Amino acid sequence: MKLEIPKQRKPNTAALLTGLFLIVVILFYLIIGGDARFEVHDDLDLFPSQYMILKNTGTFFAQGATVPFLGGIDRDFLPSELSLVALLYMIFPGLAAHVAMYVCKVLIAVVSMYLLAHEIIVNGDWLTATDIVSRKTVKANADTKHRIFSDMQNRILFSALAYGMVNMFPHFGIAFASIPLVVFLLCRINRFSTVKEARFWYAPLFLYPFISYFSYFGFFILVYLAAVLVFLWIRAFFRRSKERDSEEWEQGEAYKARYPVTLTAALPVLCAGYMVFEYRLFKLMLFSDVPTIRDTMSQADISFGEALGIAWDLFLNGNMHTTSVHKYFVMPVCIIYILLIVIRYFGMRKMPEAEPLQLPHRVLLACFALVVLNCLIGGLGSWSFLRHIFEGAFPALNGFQFNRTYFFNPFLWYLMLGVLACSAGRRIGTILACIACAVALIAPVPYNSLFFSAYEQYYRANHDGAPTDNLTYGDFYATELFEHVKEDMGYDTRDYAAAYGFYPAVLQYNGISTIDGYLGYYPLAYKALFRKAIAPALDRMEIHRDYFDRFGGRCQLYSGTDESMGMQFRSMPGLTDTDIHVDTKALLDLGCRYIFSRVKLTNADGKGLLLAHSYEDAGGPFPVYVYIVQ
Repeated sequence: MKLEIPKQRKPNTAALLTGLFLIVVILFYLIIGGDARFEVHDDLDLFPSQYMILKNTGTFFAQGATVPFLGGIDRDFLPSELSLVALLYMIFPGLAAHVAMYVCKVLIAVVSMYLLAHEIIVNGDWLTATDIVSRKTVKANADTKHRIFSDMQNRILFSALAYGMVNMFPHFGIAFASIPLVVFLLCRINRFSTVKEARFWYAPLFLYPFISYFSYFGFFILVYLAAVLVFLWIRAFFRRSKERDSEEWEQGEAYKARYPVTLTAALPVLCAGYMVFEYRLFKLMLFSDVPTIRDTMSQADISFGEALGIAWDLFLNGNMHTTSVHKYFVMPVCIIYILLIVIRYFGMRKMPEAEPLQLPHRVLLACFALVVLNCLIGGLGSWSFLRHIFEGAFPALNGFQFNRTYFFNPFLWYLMLGVLACSAGRRIGTILACIACAVALIAPVPYNSLFFSAYEQYYRANHDGAPTDNLTYGDFYATELFEHVKEDMGYDTRDYAAAYGFYPAVLQYNGISTIDGYLGYYPLAYKALFRKAIAPALDRMEIHRDYFDRFGGRCQLYSGTDESMGMQFRSMPGLTDTDIHVDTKALLDLGCRYIFSRVKLTNADGKGLLLAHSYEDAGGPFPVYVYIVQ
């Protein structure tokens, strides 16, 4: 790859615009406050309530504590306190913590991509350049590398900003954004010949899990690192065998054949980091003999053809948690560029002036191949034949979604974008990266809270202040309403309750102890007890029965008539039946004293439920009916 040496350093416009963007984001949320709109599924109904339980009960750091969630569960089943996300919830109120996560995500993505690019460009030895005056090709020295990197900074940072702006699983957004950081650390460590020389870089690698997450990322990072190590050790072995009699070997300069000792040492360091920062999870996995719902989790059996269909969909769209909107711009641009590289390479390889593929082109091709591989693993991992083999070989990982390698695809797509932008020239590359930023900002995908929050304000401005049917952050949790409800009824946190017509997270966020909740890892015995309570509803709805029995993470009261009650909306559009189908005796066995319902139950008397309090006109976003379980 031949690059022109710029005469002078260019101003860092991208860094200034990134800072301005984040300031605007913070001001925007400060102005609209609780009127911000966030996705409910796997966002508002999941982690915020868990962190608020820990905050309200003072059990963030507690050992051997029981938290008022799922009937009283060991603190170890909830997220570790040793993470940046947990720290944000300790420091800030709920909404502020959510916004802070977004800001940290963007900052970490930009800084991580910058460090990775600097490591490859400035510390690499692959650059050649064309002198502007003599037009001769020269090997890039240190000053030249810094000038070239300076010239590329805007393109690198805009590409990194696009990656940071992509709206994926919010509470793992920081973990997504930090992937280039761990790649940078591993590349940096690999540059050293001995562990002693690399010793100062093992500390940040050990601390890396503070911004990562083992189940979604750490496991796969470790597996990929192990695979890379196997490849590097085998390659070094054969190179050493080939070079042993060469002149370079005699002179002690056979550096290309060295074994990856420093990178090998990085593997146990990173393992130790994950075990320390997520010690609660590993304590349960390694030292607890309590069966959990993971033992019974299963996926629907699908055919090989259906698995390939899933792989294609992952390639084109990702999934809800990895909606990187690459198909709208990044993917077609990268594919076109890759095709041009391949055509040029095969068209010129027999010509005298043919050149080998340069590092940027090899990176593009390698990233694209990894994307395809991750999608194939993601699809074929759902194929019943392959899944049963994996679960048979590793019984301890039963229920673990080992096909989540596609979680790395957003990083790979935007790394390709960055390489392309740097290869395409200053003006074109900057335009491409800025278009990617715009697409990420305005694409109406599920987790794009900036877009939907702005739309909420636009809608109200054009409808005399009337809100949309979607519940905003403030309306969803309705903290003022529930403070009034708890005060009026004299609620005692020792009394457990269940939610009907809204998510259990609403009660948990407001300091109400619940027998229900959303958690992907809890004792199997409790699932069996809770199933007895909801058996009447499950027996009436096959889709709910299959979902609960196969998964069980959403331990909540289900409708016996409606597939979905539309609990994230003001109007509950899916609700057609106001009967509740529960086993009252089983609820009492679980210690349930109250049912908080968004709908007035028409069969309450027949189910032994006494309407104790009604809050239809309490000024909240929805009515609340409090029933005593008798």
